[in-house]
Amino acid sequence: MAEGREATDAVAERPVELAYRHTVDDLAAAIRTRAKTTRAGLFRRRLRIFTLVVTAVGFLLSTLGDGHRDTPWLLYLALAFVAFMTAVPRLQARQLHRLSERQGDFRVVVDETGIRLTTAHSSGTLDWHLYPRYVETRSCSCCSAPTSPPSASSSCPSAA
Repeated sequence: MAEGREATDAVAERPVELAYRHTVDDLAAAIRTRAKTTRAGLFRRRLRIFTLVVTAVGFLLSTLGDGHRDTPWLLYLALAFVAFMTAVPRLQARQLHRLSERQGDFRVVVDETGIRLTTAHSSGTLDWHLYPRYVETRSCSCCSAPTSPPSASSSCPSAA
């Protein structure tokens, strides 16, 4: 029985090594995943839903009105706002991808002490106490500090 536990402990202590190159889709998934776990992301989501509901009600009231049909420019503006807010993660991902492309391939070692990240032009070590939040989806693993901007988050394709 003790031998089984020792083998399990040895596997748990072995670092996980990843080598990858960011894609726009990976970065967009990381930004969306992070937005689901932060206050600002939740606020933006609620604002987008609120704007969409108010726009739908305004559109219904303008079409079911007294027959006087002016062009509802404010409603069009609200729809444009919702469309823009929906596209923001993709736009951010494209900007981050431009920066990431300059770094080349990423090599990451994850162990109990933290994350060691190495690229063609830089390297760094991230301690776990700096990144208390961790979210993993089917396509993405995302570690982020509670108040960091999306560009300060560490994201990579899922090891699974």
